[in-house]
Amino acid sequence: MPGNFSPLSVKQTDYNQPMHPTSSQPLSKKRSRSGDPIVRSMDRFANVMKNAMEKSNDTLDKFCQVLAKSKMSENQVIANDLLKMQLPLSDQVRVMQKFMHKPEVAEIFKTQQSEEQKLQFVASLLCRVFDD
Repeated sequence: MPGNFSPLSVKQTDYNQPMHPTSSQPLSKKRSRSGDPIVRSMDRFANVMKNAMEKSNDTLDKFCQVLAKSKMSENQVIANDLLKMQLPLSDQVRVMQKFMHKPEVAEIFKTQQSEEQKLQFVASLLCRVFDD
């Protein structure tokens, strides 16, 4: 056998050539992904979806702010109605707590047409007529 002959065939790589970090192939042999039309389309689609989601989040945030302000103003109207009845503060707080725990009761209160009906409704609440 000659001295330089090796029975094992070994694939040798040029160690000066840059390698892809996650593969054993040199970078020059990898197809460029940025030039792929499918990849470009997917990137554009991802950007469109990202922008749409950001706009949706902004819109939803504004909608929630409007709802919160609306709810605060509804509660303020109810608080003003209770104040007009000249109830003790402790009774006003108890009624508002009931309204907060059971919004359907607050809705019934808001449907009362006259001040007298509202006063009777609140008196019934304070006497626990509507308690389960």
